[in-house]
Amino acid sequence: NALMTFEDEKFQLAMKLLKDTERECAGDVGWLKSVTNKVFGSEASN
Repeated sequence: NALMTFEDEKFQLAMKLLKDTERECAGDVGWLKSVTNKVFGSEASN
């Protein structure tokens, strides 16, 4: 039973890290897209 708890804690930590990373990457993509639109115009996003 202790092993299951340990594995579950590791899984929860991994999921949290993945969500945090995904959030940061999504912010980077949004920033990059806005800069690209400013430089090349809105047709670059199509």
